[in-house]
Amino acid sequence: MDTTIDIEKEVIELLLGENSIRVKLRMKDNVVEDFHKLMADLDLLIKKYQGKTSIPKRLAYALCDISADFSFNENFYSKEEAIAIEDMGIQIMEKVCEFYQK
Repeated sequence: MDTTIDIEKEVIELLLGENSIRVKLRMKDNVVEDFHKLMADLDLLIKKYQGKTSIPKRLAYALCDISADFSFNENFYSKEEAIAIEDMGIQIMEKVCEFYQK
């Protein structure tokens, strides 16, 4: 089996699954390990899809507008935690932008 297919599935799970980063953030679970896994997976997918004109529809959907998932009202997380979470969201969006650049 193609390992990049597994990586695509993992990215989709990390962003859309029942135990995704967005779900964990709303449950106040730790997402640091998932964040690092996602960033490493995105690096691999950037290499795979560099110069390609199309990507799988489900993967494209998973990478659409995730920035809102990293923004919380000021009482949900402490100020420091909120800043760290927003920074993760920014880093992911930067990686997604890199993914879509041809």
